Amino acid sequence: MASASVTTWDPLIVAIDLGTSACKVVAFDAKGRRIAYGRRAYNSLLDQNGRVEQNPATWWLGLKDAIRASGIGKFRRPIAGYAISTLRAAVLPLDRSGRPLGPAILAPDTRASAEVNSLSGLIGEETLYRASGLKLTSYAALPRILWLKRAKPKIFSRTASIVCAQDYLIQKLCGRLITDYSHASRTMCLNIRSKQWDSGVLTSSGLSCELFPELVDPGSVVGELSREASRTLGIPVAPVIAAGGDQMCASVGLGAVTPERVSINHGTGSFVERLRTAPALPSDRKSLTSIHVLRNRWIQEFPMLKTGRLIEDFIRMTVGPRPDFVSVLEPALRHSMSSPRSHSLFFLPYQSGSTAPHWNPHLPGAIWGLRSHHRIPDVLRCLVESILFDLRRCLQFLNTRPQEVVVGGQLTRLRGFNQMQADIFGIPVARPREPEATALGAAVLGAAALGFYPTAQMAAREMVSLDDASRQFPAPGWKARYQELFDSHSELLDVAIRSSKG
Repeated sequence: MASASVTTWDPLIVAIDLGTSACKVVAFDAKGRRIAYGRRAYNSLLDQNGRVEQNPATWWLGLKDAIRASGIGKFRRPIAGYAISTLRAAVLPLDRSGRPLGPAILAPDTRASAEVNSLSGLIGEETLYRASGLKLTSYAALPRILWLKRAKPKIFSRTASIVCAQDYLIQKLCGRLITDYSHASRTMCLNIRSKQWDSGVLTSSGLSCELFPELVDPGSVVGELSREASRTLGIPVAPVIAAGGDQMCASVGLGAVTPERVSINHGTGSFVERLRTAPALPSDRKSLTSIHVLRNRWIQEFPMLKTGRLIEDFIRMTVGPRPDFVSVLEPALRHSMSSPRSHSLFFLPYQSGSTAPHWNPHLPGAIWGLRSHHRIPDVLRCLVESILFDLRRCLQFLNTRPQEVVVGGQLTRLRGFNQMQADIFGIPVARPREPEATALGAAVLGAAALGFYPTAQMAAREMVSLDDASRQFPAPGWKARYQELFDSHSELLDVAIRSSKG
C-alpha cells in the first residue's frame, strides 16, 4: 500500500486521457500529485450533414506528441503502469488484422436518424432504456453501427470488430483486443444488469455479439506495453490498465465516489454525474445510466454534448481564433457582470439540437432580447448563463438535491464562472486541487489495479482532494436575480419546445 510516505523514486502512474479535442498524458505519484503533463490538440471531421468523425491515426499521433511534450520518456523515475481513458461511444470498424477500415464515428454524429426511428419500431424505446440504460438517440453507438451497415455496406462486410477509442489504443499498445464494461455500456448492446451482450437487442438489430471485443472489468491490467510500442513512443515497458470511459473517470477524479456527491465536468460538453449502487432508470428517462468504472457500481448521467464547444465556437466567430478561449471569456464575464443592461438577453443554445435535459434534436437555437446597446461580452455571458440554466434543470431531475457540487474542467479555472454556477444552481460549488479530473481518475483506477491501494475508492480518498479555498457559495442578491432570469428563460424555452413539435 502507498499510505506510507512517498519518495522521489517511487514509481509513477501515467494517465493517458484521449478526449474529443485533445490527448493528454499526465504522470502522477501514488498520492495523486502531478509530476508531468503533455497535451496535443486535434480536430474532428465535420460537415453539414451531421458528420462527426475522427481518423484513428490522429489519436495515435496525438498520443505520441503528448508523450513527447510530457517528457516521461526521459524520466529516470520508474513507471508503474499506463492507465488509459478515452472518449466514449466511438464506432470504429476493424478488419480481421485489427486495422481500421475507416474513420471513427463519434457520439455527436447525427446521421443515424433513420436507424433511431427503425429501432424504435423494432424494439421500442422503453425496452431499450430498461435493458441498456440509454435513451434511443444517435448518441448511443448502436444506431451509428446500423448506419454504417446501411450507408457503407462494403466496409461493413469487411468488419470483423466494432471497437471504441480505448479498445483501439489498447490494441496498439499491447496487442490485445478488449473492451471494458463502462465503454460497452455506451453501445446500447450491453445489458447493464447482467453485464452481458444483450442477445435480444442484437438479434433484433441483425448484429452478432462476435462483432464486439472480449469484456473486462474497468480498472483491469490488460497486458504489458509491447516492445514495438515502447520503441515507437519512446517510453519504457510497463503494465497497461483499461481505466474506462472518460466521464466516469472524471467523476472519480472529482472525488464523486459516493452517492452523496454530485460532479459536473466541463469540457467539449458538460456532464452531471452521480454514483449509484444499483441502476437508476427513472420513468422520465431524462438521464442515462451506465456501468461505472468503480466495481459493482453504476453511474447516472445527464450529458450535454456541446457546451464548451459552443462557447469556443462563439468566441471564434465573434472575436477570432484564440489558443486559449478561457482567457477571452474571463474579461467578458467580468465586464458583463457589472452591466445590468445585459440581463434583458436570453440565449437558447440549441444550434445542434439538445441532448440532456430536453432530448430534442429539433429544438432551435435563438438569441432573444437583443438591443443596439448590447455588445459581444453581453451575448457571451447570456450564452454561459443559458448553459448553466440547463445544468440546473439536470440537477433538479436527481432524486435528491445535492448539498454541494464538485466541478472540473477548463472553464472552472475562472472564479467568475464558478460563482455563476453557485448562484444559478443555488448550491455551493467546489473544485479539486488537480484540474485534470479525467487523468487523475484514470490514475486512481491504475493505482488500485497495480496494488498501491486495495480498492479504487480507497485510492480516491488518498489521491483526490478538494481545494477548500475555491469553494464558492450562492450570493443572496444574485441567487434571487437568477431565479427571475431562470423563470423567464423557462418561458422562452417552452415556446421553443412547442415550435419544435409543430
